[in-house]
Amino acid sequence: MQPRPPVCRPGLRRQTGIHVNAALNNGCTPEEIQEALYQTAAYCGLPAAIESFRVAEDVLRERGVLPE
Repeated sequence: MQPRPPVCRPGLRRQTGIHVNAALNNGCTPEEIQEALYQTAAYCGLPAAIESFRVAEDVLRERGVLPE
C-alpha cells in the first residue's frame, strides 16, 4: 500500500493541484491519479473526494493530458 497525502481534505484545493502536478512530473498516468483519488474517498468523504477529482481534472486539462 502506498501512503497517500491528505490532499482531499476540504480547503486544500491549491495543495491538491500541486500534488497532481507533482505526480504527473514523476511519471504517474491519469489513471493512477484517478485510482489514488478513489481511495481518498474512504478517508475524507465523498464531497471532498469529488472536489479533488475536479481539481485533478482542471490540472490535467491545463497540462494537455485531457482533451478540452
